[in-house]
Amino acid sequence: IIALLGITSLATFAGLLQAWPLAILIDTLVGSPSDRTLAHRLFLAPLPQSPAGRIAGLALLALALRLIQELLATGRKLLHSRINHKGTLRLRRDLFRKLQVLHVGYHRSRPLADSIYRLTTDTAGCPAVLGVLINVVFAVITLLVILVIMGSRNFVLTTIALAVVPGLVWANLRFGRRFERETKKAKEADTALMAAAQRSIAAIGLVQSFGREDYELHRFGQTAQRCVRSWLGIHRQEVAYGLTIGAILGINGALILAYGGYAVYSQHLTPGELMIFMSYLSLIYDPLCQLTGAGVHLRAGLAGAERVFEVLDQGVSVADRRGALPLPLKPRALVLKNVSFHYAGGRTVLKGVTITIPPGTAAAFVGASGAGKTTLLNLIPRFYDPTGGVVALDDHDLRTVRLKDVRRHIALALQDSIILPTTIWENIAYGHPEASASEIREAARLAGAASFIEALPQGYETELGEGGHNLSGGQRQRIAVARALLTHAPILVLDEPTSALDSLHENILKEALASLRGKRTIILVSHRITTVQDCDMICVIADGRIAESGSHDELLRRCGHYYKLAWATGSQNAA
Repeated sequence: IIALLGITSLATFAGLLQAWPLAILIDTLVGSPSDRTLAHRLFLAPLPQSPAGRIAGLALLALALRLIQELLATGRKLLHSRINHKGTLRLRRDLFRKLQVLHVGYHRSRPLADSIYRLTTDTAGCPAVLGVLINVVFAVITLLVILVIMGSRNFVLTTIALAVVPGLVWANLRFGRRFERETKKAKEADTALMAAAQRSIAAIGLVQSFGREDYELHRFGQTAQRCVRSWLGIHRQEVAYGLTIGAILGINGALILAYGGYAVYSQHLTPGELMIFMSYLSLIYDPLCQLTGAGVHLRAGLAGAERVFEVLDQGVSVADRRGALPLPLKPRALVLKNVSFHYAGGRTVLKGVTITIPPGTAAAFVGASGAGKTTLLNLIPRFYDPTGGVVALDDHDLRTVRLKDVRRHIALALQDSIILPTTIWENIAYGHPEASASEIREAARLAGAASFIEALPQGYETELGEGGHNLSGGQRQRIAVARALLTHAPILVLDEPTSALDSLHENILKEALASLRGKRTIILVSHRITTVQDCDMICVIADGRIAESGSHDELLRRCGHYYKLAWATGSQNAA
């Protein structure tokens, strides 16, 4: 930025000098006194006394000044581009970092397209604001220098030139508010357009299966029309603004030309001096427009910048506290003490949950949909903090431990299997990229995924589509389980790991989990009694509480909630 300021200063100075060679040449040719000003004497001093020598010399001086200005302008453009792109990159990194640490609830509360639009488009607003501020600084300096020169030449003409200011201020105040309002609307329309496209494409199977292509096309078309109308509205404002400014400047230029022509006619000015004045007049309009129009240009950039800072200024509800402690990786007991939780503005989901799961234990949470099982799982890796009570590893409250260390202890395989658009190999190794080939293959074997992976033409190097849509639901689930098994995390959390598996692959997974008993803590959430019946500890969640807990046989003998779930889910044989 400092280099840009220096180059722009030199370019501005070179631009101010360009009017003089032509003006001096005209005065020389028409016989006007050529030594009446210091500028005349300085430009003519190094030149020959002959008319031909002066003409050639002045032409070469004009060429040199123009080349110098063009070179400086090129350097300015390159530096300005570098500042814009590197500044945008830095801002995008900051915004992306913030999006990564914002809690899951934030992302679930708004469309994915909104975050993408802020990250890709709105971040350009901040460099635009910086550019306006830099231009304003130089507009002030340039304007002051030109006014001093013009005022020293002819005070009346300078006063007429400045008479344009009230009109420019009025035009910018009038159009500035409209630009800000219309730009915000256009950005919201752009976001809605991206959201509509993302929704339809992500659900293409649903759209085609129900024959809703025409409906989605109509819906997308309406959203696109709103977007186009918004940007056309901005364009109309820009055209009207340009027309208004042009009319104001045109009227002012005509007044100056009329008075200047009269001054030359009455011999109060030489033609060369009028030429200089008119040249500076064209130069003075640009900084005047920069200054009076700064509000308009700032509003356009600020509309995007404000949307970026809405995210950057978001409070992080789950983050490392000051003085958060490191926690070495090793098997630990998972402890929940009187844990309660409610979402913002919602009902209480968990109420006084208390349980201790020793290291190496296989524990399961079962219950009806909406009982609070998934919420409980979200508290274990600290996606949320409990609103009451404590979640701890051994005797370490998770809120007092570094978040990174908490999550190193836990490997997740959620019901909605998240598959990345890359190879199967990279998907399995995502949580443990340093894993060896044999470790990756063993994790796939334990998860029951090895057979279908090795049957693919490219095996583990098979590229997966967005969301893994070129795999079945069961295959995606097995890859997610393999990813969790590969990590060194002492606690495995599996949410409905068998919901998309057939009986054969369910048994394979159960055998894999059985082989890990005593080595890792395994926490299962499932509606299938057959999946959890071999666990050491089964907890039944009902109405946000642990209604009962014990082994499979113990709970069946009580004929309580678990017994009813076993019959209700068709697990009569297990019962």
